[in-house]
Amino acid sequence: MDALSYIRRIFFSDRTAMRLLAVGFVINIIMFFAVAIKIAEGNKTIPLHFNVIYGIEFVGSNLLLLQIPILGLVVLILNGYLSKRIFKFDRVLALAVNFAAILVQLFLAIGLANIVWFNR
Repeated sequence: MDALSYIRRIFFSDRTAMRLLAVGFVINIIMFFAVAIKIAEGNKTIPLHFNVIYGIEFVGSNLLLLQIPILGLVVLILNGYLSKRIFKFDRVLALAVNFAAILVQLFLAIGLANIVWFNR
């Protein structure tokens, strides 16, 4: 058995690392469902970016909401790969990378929820 397959087997058998990645994927799936529900209402123009001072700054199709969960999925996959590579050197740092992926998912979910709530 070579060292790479040993590291891969240990990483995928580490319950904490897999749970962190699973939580990230669950949050991402929830974001995809929220976007699917919003898109099912019809392809209409909605405000996508706004602030308190200027009001609505960017208006676009509700299909652009798909960018948020797709970006989250890309970040999650890249952090999972990076975590797997780091795991052979430092388990704690690998878990921190996975936790950072969850934080990114949460911030994106909060932003998406804000846009969906504002466009009710």
